[in-house]
Amino acid sequence: MILLMDMGTTNTRLFLFDGEKVIDTEKGAFGAGTTLSEGRAFLEESVRGLIGTILERNRLSARDIPYIVASGMAGSELGIAEVPHLSAPATLSDLVEGIKTVKAEAITEIPFRIVPGVRKNNEVGAIEDMMRGEETETFGVCDLVGINKNVVLVLPGSHNKVLTLDEDGAICDFVTSMSGELMSAVSGHTILKGAVSYDYSLDEEALREGADFAKTMGLGAALFRVRVLSKRPNTDADKISSFFSGAILSADAELAKEYAEQGKKVYVGGKATLRHALALLIGGDVKELPDEVSGNAVSHGLSLVCKKIK
Repeated sequence: MILLMDMGTTNTRLFLFDGEKVIDTEKGAFGAGTTLSEGRAFLEESVRGLIGTILERNRLSARDIPYIVASGMAGSELGIAEVPHLSAPATLSDLVEGIKTVKAEAITEIPFRIVPGVRKNNEVGAIEDMMRGEETETFGVCDLVGINKNVVLVLPGSHNKVLTLDEDGAICDFVTSMSGELMSAVSGHTILKGAVSYDYSLDEEALREGADFAKTMGLGAALFRVRVLSKRPNTDADKISSFFSGAILSADAELAKEYAEQGKKVYVGGKATLRHALALLIGGDVKELPDEVSGNAVSHGLSLVCKKIK
């Protein structure tokens, strides 16, 4: 038995892997961001509790687990231990070779094997972009779908990723946007609070209107337009939220279009409404990933890493 861990900024998931499949999972409402808000001791206690819960439920002890394979923000300075990013292009085999074994005795006696993230450098070697966790998710998606090269993946989340794989199946280029965090911040902490919702039925016309408005008038003006629409009598709530989504996702969709023009097929993941919105805005030969692929990509990617560890 091996434990697989995916640590994000706000959530952490733990999977019990028997060498062939995931047989149990546990989720905690904490992540690397917890170190900033609550302190490292709280993060360590939370991880320790998550591990204890899944072990106890399966009648296992720490001595039954040879190591924990961890990806995502576990390898950041705010996570379990900082592990340097690999420079793109990076394959699955590169990730495995870059794994660092770390002992975190304040958490558990089980050693951690932390998967590195991937960074993109400019022509003089300075960092231009980076990811932690999406690289593992990417290889999980590719294996589940049966794709391995010359594709574009759009992976929505707190930080949306638009990335490409080259003819060798390596992550070769990518761009990150804070669209997910921006949606959350604007809808929860500005004058638009209460005007938009994540629980809505997508209105394609309003979605495109929001995207077009943002492209011509700018995102700031498009967001205030949401405020104006919410003040119109009898304005449909689904139309308002769709306009809002189109405005924020417009730039991400345009970027994916640019990658697609290189002749690569585009695959879009994420939750259903967000996934469909992006696919509509990108247009063309776009394939939406099924829920089971998006939902299992990270754990499957971690299992692929596990199988390659010697």
